[in-house]
Amino acid sequence: MQKLRIFVAAPSDMAVERTRVETIASRLKPLADSLGIVLETLDWGSVIPNMGRPEEVILEQLEPTTWDVVIGILWHRFGTPSGGKDPNTKRIYQSGTEEEFSTAYRLWKQVRRPRIMMYRCTRSIPPGALEPDQYKRVEEFFKQFDATTGEHPGLYKTFNTSKSFESLLFDNLQKLLLEYGESRKITNYPRVESRPRNIFICYRRSAQEDRALAEYLKDQLASQGHNVFIDISMRAGKNWLEEIDTQIKSSDYLIVLVSKESADSEMVQAEVYRAYEYRHRFGHPQTLPIRIRFEGLLPYTISAFLSPYQQLSWQTVEDNARIAREITQVLNGQWSEKIEISKETPWPIFYSEDGRAVYSKEEIVPPLPEFDPRLLDAPGGALKLSDRFYIERDVDKKLKNGIAKKGETITIRASRQSGKSSLLVRGIHHARAVADIIHIDLQSLEHKALESNDKFAHSLATAMARKLKLEIDIVERIWKDKLDSQDKLTKFIEDHIIFNNSRQIVLAIDEADRLLSAPFSSDFFSLVRSWHNNRALDEEWNKLNIVMVIATEPYLLIADPTVSPFNVGIQLDLKDFDHGQVDDLNQRHRAPIKGKDFESFFDVLGGHPFLTRKGLYLLVTEYSSWDRLLQEAADEQGPFGDHLRRQHWLLRESVELREALRQVIRQNRCSDDLALRRLLRAGLVKNVGKSYYCRCGLYERFFKDKLK
Repeated sequence: MQKLRIFVAAPSDMAVERTRVETIASRLKPLADSLGIVLETLDWGSVIPNMGRPEEVILEQLEPTTWDVVIGILWHRFGTPSGGKDPNTKRIYQSGTEEEFSTAYRLWKQVRRPRIMMYRCTRSIPPGALEPDQYKRVEEFFKQFDATTGEHPGLYKTFNTSKSFESLLFDNLQKLLLEYGESRKITNYPRVESRPRNIFICYRRSAQEDRALAEYLKDQLASQGHNVFIDISMRAGKNWLEEIDTQIKSSDYLIVLVSKESADSEMVQAEVYRAYEYRHRFGHPQTLPIRIRFEGLLPYTISAFLSPYQQLSWQTVEDNARIAREITQVLNGQWSEKIEISKETPWPIFYSEDGRAVYSKEEIVPPLPEFDPRLLDAPGGALKLSDRFYIERDVDKKLKNGIAKKGETITIRASRQSGKSSLLVRGIHHARAVADIIHIDLQSLEHKALESNDKFAHSLATAMARKLKLEIDIVERIWKDKLDSQDKLTKFIEDHIIFNNSRQIVLAIDEADRLLSAPFSSDFFSLVRSWHNNRALDEEWNKLNIVMVIATEPYLLIADPTVSPFNVGIQLDLKDFDHGQVDDLNQRHRAPIKGKDFESFFDVLGGHPFLTRKGLYLLVTEYSSWDRLLQEAADEQGPFGDHLRRQHWLLRESVELREALRQVIRQNRCSDDLALRRLLRAGLVKNVGKSYYCRCGLYERFFKDKLK
């Protein structure tokens, strides 16, 4: 076994990052073992006390000539003088870190060893922590890396969070290990039997294992002649968005790395959905999910749009070669094994506030960006919903009062990520004692179902039959009648759902906005209005309660108010959390936000239900203070970066939407009413009286920079 000794040099302000090096080394141990390498990390903490100049004691015991790698980390402190002198210039070292670096650099100049990897932290310095002399020394040190004027020219990397440092260093050390190992290249790949494939690898950029595997697969597949795209540069702005979209559109395969981290990624979900749209239009890309130590149900917003394809499973870096071989076999049409998720996944004992499957009441899980309605299919009706972090609003009571009554039509309207689907499911759960439930999520319908009124009506009738466990043949027999599609759907509901049922029926249609671009949307919504009107003519129709969830203005879905189902019955407008509700949620998280920080927290996140939950979760699990979280909040690689990039993605193709948002930020108004309504639906802006604002301070900070 070959030993790889890694020395870490860092002042006290980088103590957290110094400990991350040991963590990363532990995580890389399986890869190192497979390559015949033993990783050993060293720093002053492993030195035995002794008399003499402290830095001299450190260097004597740790023997710089045995170092293979030196990792240096600096932020705003350079350290205190070590008492040593440069043997060549006789200049006094300004810190132990400088002496350690200089010692390593002299050795490197002589024998090109050790490898020196320098990292600079660029995050904001907390008030009161800045010492001008210390910071000046750090600045001067990094100036010496200049290729023409520096005393020690070289390349260093920057980072702005402990998490991004860990991700960066993990990538760098993994590549270094592979350089040292002799088994990196795989020689038994089958050659490409047909034309080279265009492959897009979709993954969570901040997830270390995902990124490492993505880069590994890129190298291996590219070596076979395939064209592989992987976004590793985190480029911002319109060009980055266009490039992502262009690459997905031109790809033959979309490889999706599904891990615990990527499962909740809004950007991963957006890329999977975009691939789904292109697959419908052009027949490609096909999707190939790879599970990264991820068991159980695939995320709803991913599984709903994956083509029926194989799934591969990865557990450790030792699986890299196997995964690459199996992907090659898929590309060559030689591999057909499938994982049946429904058979191998136990149902949980309970569900979080937003539909996440959990197995312990004590488990604190991050909020889902989109509600998962599959909990409604829990076997035996044993649905257990958590109320731990669910904030009831006035509309909760109104929905519960109305949904179980006879003959109600209810519309729930709110912008994206306001909790409307969660509200709907709680209403459904309340009604189950007295009603049979037909829950239809239009977002999960195949594109072909939206091609015509007849296909949509047939798909809807089939879905209803399945929900009520009716024979599908009933639908097929009705569809042979010489009736138009709307009459067929009405006949099916009347003859086989209403008249054959002694219980109340709740037809709940979520994501009704999916029909916004369908050519028959007005016809369908006027049909729903006719079902509402039928109650006045036939008492039996009062058995049918209708609940629809929308995110847009009703007039955009159906222009004629006389046949609209959205202006009758009960209308529920769901608003963001107010101060009291945010404070309630804060207390349920054991009050990580205290005192004067509360107003800042509220202003930045604006009561946005998802972001408020996310912020409190981060404060409980990762961040020690609101000040620290605030410093990184609007950063594209920060704690809300995935969400912010997803919002930016929404604007990728529309000059009108970008200009509308720019006007809102600068003038609190917008001259393009249609674009403004789309921004409201997307949950990017809100209206207060006659003025319009970004939905929360976080959006304003982020988009003010992006839309310059």
